[in-house]
Amino acid sequence: MPDLDVDRYCRAYEAGVRAARAELPDYLTNNDSFAEELRARLATQVPEVIREKDRTPFDPDAARRDWRHALQDGTALRHGIHVDRPHPLAADLKDMPFDKMARAVGVGLTTSDFSQILSDGYSVVLPSLNDSNPADLFVRNQYVSDYKTVTMGTVEYEAPAQLFEETIPPFHKTAHQAVSGALLEYAITLRLSRELLIGDAGRGLVDEMVRQSVLQLQRQDLRLIASVLEANGNLGDGSPLFSTAAQNWQGGIVTPVSANFSWAVEKLLTMLTPLGNLSCAEPRVLMTSANWFVPASIMVADFSARFPLVVACNPYLSESSAYLIADPNKTASLVRLRMAGSKGPKLWPMNYLPDPKTGQRLTYAGCLLSARYLTNIVPVSRVGIVKISQAAAS
Repeated sequence: MPDLDVDRYCRAYEAGVRAARAELPDYLTNNDSFAEELRARLATQVPEVIREKDRTPFDPDAARRDWRHALQDGTALRHGIHVDRPHPLAADLKDMPFDKMARAVGVGLTTSDFSQILSDGYSVVLPSLNDSNPADLFVRNQYVSDYKTVTMGTVEYEAPAQLFEETIPPFHKTAHQAVSGALLEYAITLRLSRELLIGDAGRGLVDEMVRQSVLQLQRQDLRLIASVLEANGNLGDGSPLFSTAAQNWQGGIVTPVSANFSWAVEKLLTMLTPLGNLSCAEPRVLMTSANWFVPASIMVADFSARFPLVVACNPYLSESSAYLIADPNKTASLVRLRMAGSKGPKLWPMNYLPDPKTGQRLTYAGCLLSARYLTNIVPVSRVGIVKISQAAAS
């Protein structure tokens, strides 16, 4: 085979195309099918060794997956999240308006396909939002695999015995207090109308809607914590979570002062377990109602240099109440159930809008997303938590 000058053939080919188009009227030059036929005819004049290979068939599903990948990386870059080896189109999609994005992907702006693309794109932002859940200070996570009721609780051993030469290790008593719980699901529907998607050129409003939906779902943990603590239900031993008999509730407090705080710390450290062991539970956080947040912060400030403690407000608590809580990863009194592999709320696309009265499927001119959160708070032990309140203790 003779040596081929590829550049020369390419220049000749391009010159042939320009010459052919120069001889044609505009209505043929602008005709896509005619231009493709002309290109094919001219390509036959190029030697086989440098002729363009046949294109692979267009796969719309693969193209959409590629666009979703690009949108995920672009959304992450938009929110300042580092991405290793981002998609080549991520920088262009970072600030692209939604209507232009839909045209580029080849889907309708109000279709379920575009809802899926949006939920996939924003899924990369959720982990950074979930890392700031305020309830993480108060609970220990327990992961489950389904919605079924699970049994959990605390396990305790007697104090260890000293071993001497040729002695048999003694049998130690164990105590297990079992409680039950199951996952609960909460959801917020995000309705993104066609007018909103077109008008939100900077994408700031949709970004804020997604962020606020996630934050509102995270606050459900605080609501559940307040509900569980104030319900003061019975634990596995049949006694309430807080009581004067258990010495973990001091009532009749008008305003928290240092003496109340000192009492709570002492009780938290010296509380007896079912087998008579000292709890040795070091305080980690003081959770207060809204009206006690400032007085409690001032009270704790006197100890802050020698006694590190976080003062956190749970506005869903009843007025004039506070709870001193130990590190939940060492001495857990509250357990948060979560689905295995989940770290917080997730986004899901919706195909229809259910009628709140009849349940019928309603059409909606826009995108529908559902922010969902699987969680539940279960009290497992009174060891590791102490209550002070204005209400009288029982």
